[in-house]
Amino acid sequence: MCERRTVRLDPGRLVLDAVSTGEVRVTAWDRDEIEVVATIEAAAASEEAARSLLRTTAIETDNGVRATGPLTDVADRSARTPWVAVHYDVHVPRRTDLDVTVVSGPAIVEGVTGTLRVRGERSRIRLRDVSGTLEAMTTRGDVEVTLSDTAFGSSINAETQRGQISLSFPEGYSALLDASTLDGEIHAGDVALTNSTRERSTTTDDRGSVSRESVRGTMGRGGARLHVFARHGDIVIRARR
Repeated sequence: MCERRTVRLDPGRLVLDAVSTGEVRVTAWDRDEIEVVATIEAAAASEEAARSLLRTTAIETDNGVRATGPLTDVADRSARTPWVAVHYDVHVPRRTDLDVTVVSGPAIVEGVTGTLRVRGERSRIRLRDVSGTLEAMTTRGDVEVTLSDTAFGSSINAETQRGQISLSFPEGYSALLDASTLDGEIHAGDVALTNSTRERSTTTDDRGSVSRESVRGTMGRGGARLHVFARHGDIVIRARR
């Protein structure tokens, strides 16, 4: 059973705490307001019990946007127990600062410029056509960052403990690159670097071979900081031609 609720906010920094399981999608638009559409999904043994779960779930906006009530993590979902999940579809002005926290669902941000901070636990994070000061960090899941064609000067801090990181930026983008993985490979063959160092080592233990790799150097004129770290996973960095 689902129920959709819409909240409209004045433009400004948006804090979204998605403490329950569900997808978060933030898309830029040309209006001077923020629109949050929360789809609340509930399941229980009876229709009346599911309706009760919907009634006791609230979308609060006092100190950022967050849902309160009988929320359920995806790890605790079961066909035999009641659960509630909240999915967010958000539209913001193109220049908006974001602070988004997710738990188990994917987080997608598209077309936004600003200070963008997206953090997750068991979440796939995708930032597309973005620019500004960017941070994308998750414990378990892939991270994808695609800079807009006008994102010159944008900085990136991307990390995952277990997953792949993919970065794409426009031709002519300049930054100081610091990329490393403790168990994976770095693929950055088409990225021109000066003053670069590349270190690679392989160790073997009872669990098999572990490859460690790091790449540091200057892209273009340098300037912006590009920090990338994957503890267990590959890193792919490419320049669009």
